[in-house]
Amino acid sequence: MENLSTIVSMICSIMGVLIALIGTILCLFQWKESCAIKRCEYNDKILDDFRKNKELTDTRYKIEYNDNWYNIEFHGNNSEIEKEYDNYFLYVNYICFLYNTKRIKKKEFAAFEYLITRVCTNEDAQAYFWNLYHFAKRNHTTCSFNDIINYCYKNKIIKKSFFKNSQNEYEKKYLNF
Repeated sequence: MENLSTIVSMICSIMGVLIALIGTILCLFQWKESCAIKRCEYNDKILDDFRKNKELTDTRYKIEYNDNWYNIEFHGNNSEIEKEYDNYFLYVNYICFLYNTKRIKKKEFAAFEYLITRVCTNEDAQAYFWNLYHFAKRNHTTCSFNDIINYCYKNKIIKKSFFKNSQNEYEKKYLNF
C-alpha cells in the first residue's frame, strides 16, 4: 500500500509540474502576442503621422519630387524651411534608430522602408546630411541624423567617401565649418 501511495504522490507531483509548465507556456505565448499587438499599434501611430500630419506630408512630397530645397537660404535667420525639414528628418531618424537598435523588426520596418529610401536617395538630403555630419564632427559631437546616415551607409545608399571632408559628390556646402 505504501508503494501505491508513493506512486500516486509522484504522479500528482509530475501532473502539477506539467500543469504549471503548460500554464507558463500559455502565459508566455499570450504575452508575446500582446507585445506584437502593441508594436503594431505603435508603428501604426507613427505611420499615421506620416499620412495625416500636413507638415510631414508636404515635406515628404517636396523630398520625393526633388523640389531643390537645400540651397543657400536654407540655414540661418530662423529658417522655417530648415525647421520643417528637420522635423521630418527627426521622424525618419527615430524610425532608423528603432530599427538599428532592434526595437522594430525587419518585417515591421518594411512599412517605413519606402519613406526612408526616398529620403536617403534624395541628393539635397544627402548634401544636408553631409554638411551636418561634418559640422558635428568638427564640433566633436554626433550628427542629429546619425541613424539615417548609418542606415544609408549600411544599405549602400551613400558611399564611404561621405565620411571624408571632401565635397566631391556632396558638393552643396552651406554650413560654415
